Amino acid sequence: MLERLRVRRDVAEQQLKQLRLDLTRGAARDLDVPELSSRLQFIRYEVDAREEVDEIGADPRS
Repeated sequence: MLERLRVRRDVAEQQLKQLRLDLTRGAARDLDVPELSSRLQFIRYEVDAREEVDEIGADPRS
């Protein structure tokens, strides 16, 4: 389970980098608001997974 969460964290980090790149390039202006919102929501889920990994990794029982 910990490995799955680490993979999700890595995916979220890559997606954040891509989103920043898109925004920098001005691609966001061409996106519909719902499309951008759904991407941000998905990234939020992945960030939550990262926080879970960090919590599990800090748990001395793991």
